[in-house]
Order: sequence, then C-alpha cells, then structure tokens
Amino acid sequence: MKVETEDDNVVLTARQREEAPYVVLVDALGSRGAAYNSRHKLIVEDVSPALLAFAKSRHVQSSAWGDEHDHGPRERPSWMPTGSLTGWQLYWVRDGASDQAHYEALPLK
Repeated sequence: MKVETEDDNVVLTARQREEAPYVVLVDALGSRGAAYNSRHKLIVEDVSPALLAFAKSRHVQSSAWGDEHDHGPRERPSWMPTGSLTGWQLYWVRDGASDQAHYEALPLK
C-alpha cells in the first residue's frame, strides 16, 4: 500500500488514498465496525478483526459519534441500525502525519 521515494518518505497515489481506510465507525459494544475513506464513502461494510483492533489501539484520533456531524448523511452498511448512533465511536486510523510503519501496519479491510 505504499510508494516509496528515495528519501524513504511514503507517498500514496490518489487511488491508494481512496481505497485505504481513513475512519472506522465502531458500534456501542465495540465489536463491529464499518470503514470509510477520506471522502466519507463506505469502503468496508464489516471490518475485519484486525482492522477493528488497529482502530482501537493505533488510531490517530477518536471521538464519540455525533448525529449532528454526519457527513451527507454517511452511507450505512446493511447491519447498521437506522436512526441515532449515540454511543458509537469514530476512530481515525491515519492522517497526514502517519509514517511508513503506520501505513504498512494498517489493515485494508
């Protein structure tokens, strides 16, 4: 998931950025989640245990879900309830400061 430059910086192509998880929305029990890209598009309907664990332990930012800040509204996977998601958590799994090791460890699904 990386393109390396001569100085070992990680540069992702536009396509790679689109396909990589940016934020994971986790249910109130912390047992299930959906992943979105940086444009708030649903890219993984039901994340793997590996991505769920990565989101909880290696996130770059987290925040409680706020219905008033929903983007769009955000597309929801089939298993997600309609209505309020109060009690759910958002985990950003990467940002502009993420280094090579972080990108290499980031599960894609």
